[in-house]
Amino acid sequence: MGYKALDVNVISAKDLKDVNLITKMDVYAVVSISGDSQKQKFKTPVKHDGGSNPTWNFPVKFNVDDSLAHQNGMDWDFGVN
Repeated sequence: MGYKALDVNVISAKDLKDVNLITKMDVYAVVSISGDSQKQKFKTPVKHDGGSNPTWNFPVKFNVDDSLAHQNGMDWDFGVN
């Protein structure tokens, strides 16, 4: 069973619902991958002035099980908080 590196770049989010009435939102993104016994999860830095259209340009490197990737046995999760 071999592993390969998978590079993902979290670039931005658009048209987020603004939940703050007075100040700009503090927004971050989370990306995770699972499929074998371990789950890998990364969080971007908090964007304090991003508002509804934050940008990060945040690189992430996953170690992916080659056999699971070829069997479509991996779950991805992208979220913005």
